[in-house]
Amino acid sequence: MDVIIKKISAIAILLILASTYACTEDFYDDEVDCRSYNYNDCNTLEPIDANIDLLFTMKGNQSVPFEIIEGKIEDGKTIIYDTARTSKITYIMAIPNYYTVKAEYKIGDKTVYAVDGVDMKAKSTQRCDSVCWEIPSFKLDLTLQ
Repeated sequence: MDVIIKKISAIAILLILASTYACTEDFYDDEVDCRSYNYNDCNTLEPIDANIDLLFTMKGNQSVPFEIIEGKIEDGKTIIYDTARTSKITYIMAIPNYYTVKAEYKIGDKTVYAVDGVDMKAKSTQRCDSVCWEIPSFKLDLTLQ
């Protein structure tokens, strides 16, 4: 019985020491005062989608057909076929994922393709006892130079 009490006492002392250290200021992010941190700007839910802006050249074009490819152009799968009638279109896409967009321009009797891609991921930062998520802005430039 004496051995059990000694083991329980040793475990209790270790737990008290560990919890004392965990509550010190050094445990938290050096740049943030965790005692007064305002979590209003902290999105603690990992986002599942994000906006992507597609930019097109409309000068001389009434419409520009394009396709959105999930993955790289070489081995991806086309998930959207559409036609741009304005210089900017915004889509909501699932993240994290890599997307490629291929736009087709007719210039006289020639066909010119504009291709751009982006790895869409949310960014996370540790703030005190929480993970805060932010969604960067994603933009693909399919304009002609």
